[in-house]
Amino acid sequence: MLMRALRLRCPNCGTRWLFVHWLKPRPACANCGQALERTEEGEGHHLGAMVLNFAVTESQLALLVLILILVTWPSPPWDLIIYGGIAWR
Repeated sequence: MLMRALRLRCPNCGTRWLFVHWLKPRPACANCGQALERTEEGEGHHLGAMVLNFAVTESQLALLVLILILVTWPSPPWDLIIYGGIAWR
């Protein structure tokens, strides 16, 4: 299933073409009918948007940690990096 996700295929049957445009997924798979969006009490949540949001947030965090390490290179604050703001003195 992970390989299907990485190749942007349906998680159920593996069919391609799940997106109408780059960031707009189809409501359901054309082949098997697997729903690709969730709706909860009138609010539509696109699965692709949530995954994209998670990926962007995680890559920004990784970039921030990398910049912190490079800026303070001879002796990076490892306690701050590993434990977060709790270890900041």
